[in-house]
Amino acid sequence: MLSVINAIILILILSTPFLFVSIQAAPLLADKIIFNSGGYLILSIVTIGMFVLSQTFLTRKYIAVADEEKTQIGGIILGTSIAGSLGLLTNLILPGFGNFSLFYLGPIITTPLFVGIMVYAILKYKLFNIRLLTVEIFTVLLLVSLAAELFLSNTSAEFGSRTFVVLVAAVFGYLLIRSVYREIFARQEIERLNRAMQEFVAITSHQIRSPLTQIKAALSMIRAGDYGPVDLKAVAVLNRVSVSTERLITLVNDLLDMSSMETGKLHYRFAELDFASLVDSVATEFIDQARDKRVTLIWKKPPYPIIVKCDERKIRQVVFNLIDNALKYTEKGFVEVRVNKETNGAKLTVKDSGAGMTKETIARLFQKFSRAESGPAVKTEGTGLGLYVAKRIARDHNGELWAESKGPGKGSVFHLRLLDNRGDMNSSGKVQDSDHLAQAA
Repeated sequence: MLSVINAIILILILSTPFLFVSIQAAPLLADKIIFNSGGYLILSIVTIGMFVLSQTFLTRKYIAVADEEKTQIGGIILGTSIAGSLGLLTNLILPGFGNFSLFYLGPIITTPLFVGIMVYAILKYKLFNIRLLTVEIFTVLLLVSLAAELFLSNTSAEFGSRTFVVLVAAVFGYLLIRSVYREIFARQEIERLNRAMQEFVAITSHQIRSPLTQIKAALSMIRAGDYGPVDLKAVAVLNRVSVSTERLITLVNDLLDMSSMETGKLHYRFAELDFASLVDSVATEFIDQARDKRVTLIWKKPPYPIIVKCDERKIRQVVFNLIDNALKYTEKGFVEVRVNKETNGAKLTVKDSGAGMTKETIARLFQKFSRAESGPAVKTEGTGLGLYVAKRIARDHNGELWAESKGPGKGSVFHLRLLDNRGDMNSSGKVQDSDHLAQAA
């Protein structure tokens, strides 16, 4: 609105003798233009006033907003203040005192400077959406070129047809710009909702994980007899409750890790540990659950330690997911858990005689919110995040996680390979210290 008012005032001033007394043919610019002092004073007040008002409006907007929008408006303020101040100085203030020595520098310096600052802000800080800006520039150039052809018309019919083309192009250009704007606005709204969801998941998950961890610790102490002897039947119940609690903790960790992956802030704490002992501590938790389902759980701890460098909590989370999924999709038969030492690390294999998978299922198995297809008798409760998170954790350890199956009803095999990362991790340089922050995918 300020720009429109300013443009109207400038057109009225420049198109009347209110500003210029005369323009003479003289070798120097200062001798060519003779101003009306009253008109020039009013022009200066209007122009400077509009500039100050626009910067005030932008500054108030800058104070009111936050985050990315604050950076965007800051870029506008920087570009307009620098270019505008130089333009006012060279083309308005100095000429008002009869100094035209820098008059020619106004359009030469200020325009490229303003354009340069805006382009830099667009590319680095997403000041304007490139698509919207491109569509607007294209539409304006198209309309200008079509309007210029009106002056080349030789007949009234030709002038009328070209006028119709300009109007049609203006309507379609407007609709195109509005559609692009709506698409951009919708995408920004989706991004805002995604950020809000991630924050909600992170906050809620943190609030849930703390009491679950305390419940698990209390159950462990009761099972160990720290509060007195426990009946064998009660121990079996406590074991099942402990597995359910561990499942909830793993689910919460999956949600937290997914939220961290989306923002590129997934932290790792690497340390040397016995991978065989870690798998043993997880596998033994499922003994009672397997017995209740009448599924044979086959697990033999290797007689020797298998040392790897990894994040214990997150690798435990992966191992728990793999064994839990195997039992979940196996109604009868067996689940076999094996750990083998390899030349450059360790390999976990979880094999079952359960529902099996098709090639299509395996292809999308590690995608977010994806779950394996199963028969009607198999319960498939879950979020579909476990394998997605597990795959990312394995990759951030420079490891591998993959699945195999001969088809529906023929069981599945999951493999987790971890490298012996007791030195620095391989050439990708993901880990050199005890702490690691995984970058966004």
